[in-house]
Amino acid sequence: MRVLSLSFLLLWTSIAFGVEDTVPETYVPAKAIRDNGSRVNLKLRSHAAIVFDERDNEVILERNAAEVTQVASLSKLMTAMVILDADLNLEEVITITKEDKDRIRYSKSRLQYGMQFRRQDLLRIALAASENRAAMALARTYPGGTEAFVNAMNNKAQSLGLE
Repeated sequence: MRVLSLSFLLLWTSIAFGVEDTVPETYVPAKAIRDNGSRVNLKLRSHAAIVFDERDNEVILERNAAEVTQVASLSKLMTAMVILDADLNLEEVITITKEDKDRIRYSKSRLQYGMQFRRQDLLRIALAASENRAAMALARTYPGGTEAFVNAMNNKAQSLGLE
């Protein structure tokens, strides 16, 4: 009954106040964003970043964009390659456990023990957020466990000519 009442209220509100069903697209050109950008207190913590407007084909914001830097985490890329090469079920649900704690760097994690993710989501989290706990869970659930995963990663590195 509440959903029906809420739907009716929203329908009545849009009719009563002349609200359109669709929101018109508002486009702000890149130049206007750049010119007014100093008014915004943007707290960018990244060492390097670039924001590009595809419509105007212009850079809106950049910080150290031309600087050549290393990949954030080669080990995360190798983790993804090994998992994908193994052709594992990416839909399999994996539970984060205490075994997944980073005992080398003791890095902090937003992934709490008991949380569950599909393997494909852990891959994305490991890559996009450089999340060590996600990578550890992927290694732990690799066929043969973490030791087999490390061996597979070393073999992959060797096959790519990496030392």
